[in-house]
Amino acid sequence: VASAMRARIASRPADTKGYRIIARAMQARVQAGSPESKPVAVAAASIAVLLGESQAKTLELAKTPIQPAWTELASSKHDDLLFSQAASGSVRALFSLLGDRLAKHAGMDVRNHGVGRSDRLRKGSDALATMILEQSADMGIEDVDIYVSKQKPRIIAAEPTSPPSLIFGSELVSIERAAELRFLVGRSLKLAASQLSVPVQLGVDAFGVLLVGILRQFQPEFAPPGVDPEAAAQEQQKLKRLIPSQMLQELAPFAMGLGTPQFDHKAIYAGIYEAANRCGAVCAGDAAASVRALMRIKELRDPAAAMQDAEIAALVRFLCSDDHGRLWAASRSGKS
Repeated sequence: VASAMRARIASRPADTKGYRIIARAMQARVQAGSPESKPVAVAAASIAVLLGESQAKTLELAKTPIQPAWTELASSKHDDLLFSQAASGSVRALFSLLGDRLAKHAGMDVRNHGVGRSDRLRKGSDALATMILEQSADMGIEDVDIYVSKQKPRIIAAEPTSPPSLIFGSELVSIERAAELRFLVGRSLKLAASQLSVPVQLGVDAFGVLLVGILRQFQPEFAPPGVDPEAAAQEQQKLKRLIPSQMLQELAPFAMGLGTPQFDHKAIYAGIYEAANRCGAVCAGDAAASVRALMRIKELRDPAAAMQDAEIAALVRFLCSDDHGRLWAASRSGKS
């Protein structure tokens, strides 16, 4: 039943019946002795309610509290559960090894996001900063600088400074929306800790140019469809000056398998954000709040219309999947 309903919501993401039936199927699993199905049951019920479901049993289930879970999520320990095949380990290894160099290459600076020293929250005296720092420490990152931008009220970004900098638009973060805040912080910290924030913040087209420029260090004629070949050639030359020859040997095992006819930079880009959103949702412990946070970023007001957004739909499919339950259980126990 659950498999059929998951297929149903994949094709009809605003269909409340599919979520309602998934919720009840997962609830039955919990009662049969599978506690990892509990967050999936509650998530499916919560999405149904967000979409207008009014049946009493679903409303009651949606109110069930789920403990936020984030143990070691900023590390790579649970990455097999967070990242889809599109954002493969080879892609992540390339960006991890090149992290500092790419940050300088891209022009790492919080001012690019419309913030400065006056926008940085004061640690120890600001309630919002305290909440974020507590979550960051629990995720394994001891210190971060936090900026709130009034100039760009819906921005969300992270820069790999020392300590890492998190930048949030003033309309996105509030201590009154604690679950949404946990989602945003978890999402941002995962990108920052994985050295992925800089490349994805370039935007999908520039991301493709950057990644192809890296791969052309090993396959000089690599020219996949959908990526501007002239821009990729220019990036190739810039990166040739940036990456020392001894580092190329370290990068080669990860790069050689990526430059294939199946290369799809858009799928890789989407896969990275999917993983960040999965991390944020488990940190939030609230499926509906996680969806609302993305809606707020994208300025979407109607939940049913929001389900047509590819990024939101991907997050909802994960929230209703068994992988959600497994990740929640692993990040609560510290065991994968």
